[in-house]
Amino acid sequence: MNLKKLLAACYLASLFLWLAHGAGVLVQTAWYAREGLASQRLLSFEELDPVAVKPYENEQDPAGVWYVSTDSDPRLYWEHTAWVRRVVLELEHQKPGCGVELYYKLPGQSDYSSRQVVYARQDAEGRFVFDLGGKLVSGLRIDPDSVGGVLTRFDGLVLNPAQGWASAFMPSAGQWLLLLCLPLAAAALAAETGSLLGLPRQKRIRY
Repeated sequence: MNLKKLLAACYLASLFLWLAHGAGVLVQTAWYAREGLASQRLLSFEELDPVAVKPYENEQDPAGVWYVSTDSDPRLYWEHTAWVRRVVLELEHQKPGCGVELYYKLPGQSDYSSRQVVYARQDAEGRFVFDLGGKLVSGLRIDPDSVGGVLTRFDGLVLNPAQGWASAFMPSAGQWLLLLCLPLAAAALAAETGSLLGLPRQKRIRY
């Protein structure tokens, strides 16, 4: 096969697989929504189980929910089963809290794993977004800072905020990189395999 055609075929296959993945996420979301596990939910601080966190009374904002982390590993747990595509954490740090991370636990797991972590992207001041892509979880753990002694106002935790259906087909930065690079690697591997099998070598693609 001509190398240009081979490369085009690899990109088309990659596009087809990505569209199939997005369609699968939508089907699963609809099924779990029917089961009552994929609804949008706003969690209050009282619905979470905090560790290394102490409530704080802020006289300047008595209506707000304030806390201070007591060591460098504060955690907020939510131990329930749900289908989750996205989580939004809203809080205000009074000093830089460094990394904000979310760990998720799958059904059957007894503890959280460092291999199942999602790093926050901040799309507005005090708003941290975690994209899980669609997973059935049995628990969530959020690490709101990694410094300790950080005074923080908790404004809410939203599971499955409203998203259009097209969001299931929007790759993250890392997924964009894979979609661009994997077809190139697959085409190169296929061409090299053909060469080893004694198939006629095509001219190299000039860029």
